[in-house]
Amino acid sequence: MGYESLINIRPSVGNRSMEIRDQAIREKINHIVQNLLGNGQWQ
Repeated sequence: MGYESLINIRPSVGNRSMEIRDQAIREKINHIVQNLLGNGQWQ
């Protein structure tokens, strides 16, 4: 799974990248995606 945001989140606090680098946020995103789409085992 890629962890790029559609917009640059919080550039004023030093986040100059589109990549989500915070591991806690990545885990939250992963949890939300799994709840919405399952584990990616589609037919």
